[in-house]
Amino acid sequence: MNIGDLLRKLRLIFNYKAKDICEELNISPSYLSEIEHNKKLPPLDLLQKFSDLFEIKLSTLILMSEEYEDMRNKNKAEISIQRKMIELVNKYSCGLEEDAETDA
Repeated sequence: MNIGDLLRKLRLIFNYKAKDICEELNISPSYLSEIEHNKKLPPLDLLQKFSDLFEIKLSTLILMSEEYEDMRNKNKAEISIQRKMIELVNKYSCGLEEDAETDA
């Protein structure tokens, strides 16, 4: 899952509107849109702000956003944990995707 997809889904799970995130993180709506649509990669300090806002460790955000192709060097336990976390994010953001289009 790309970091932008993950951040968008977490925003929806936590019931934040795009404008609320922009105000909270002091970023423009267009920049948030570029991040959520994977056109721009947020810098580490901004990822830390996202993780603080969602009360998720930065390392967890990064782990969840790693691509499966990069997992050749991971053990089965790490792969299983990442898959479960992604399944949970997808499960809890299901149905919220349509609402996000009207927020952006």
